[in-house]
Amino acid sequence: MNATEQTAESRRFEQEMRFACRQQVIAMGLPASAASEIVDLAFHATDKAMDALADAVMIGSTPMICTNALLIATSLIDIRMGQARDTANELSKMDGVKMLCGTVSVGGQPT
Repeated sequence: MNATEQTAESRRFEQEMRFACRQQVIAMGLPASAASEIVDLAFHATDKAMDALADAVMIGSTPMICTNALLIATSLIDIRMGQARDTANELSKMDGVKMLCGTVSVGGQPT
């Protein structure tokens, strides 16, 4: 199973997350059509990144190597994502666009 293959429960949760994200984008004043495209692209990018991460670490020779590679990779990804958010924030200032917060709330709980 990869990141794009989902159970019924995970599909329901993703629908809730998509709805919450879309509502937050609309609340910032963007039209619904733009909000839908933004959310679709964000989820597509996330699915691709998760699949690539799993594929990259699961080629290890033992489960212990795979697990430890995954733990290190997620830490490195956190660092790189912080850098990507900073870059996106700088680009948005140049374009005169207000950046959305990177935290999405679903059912009142940050994700």
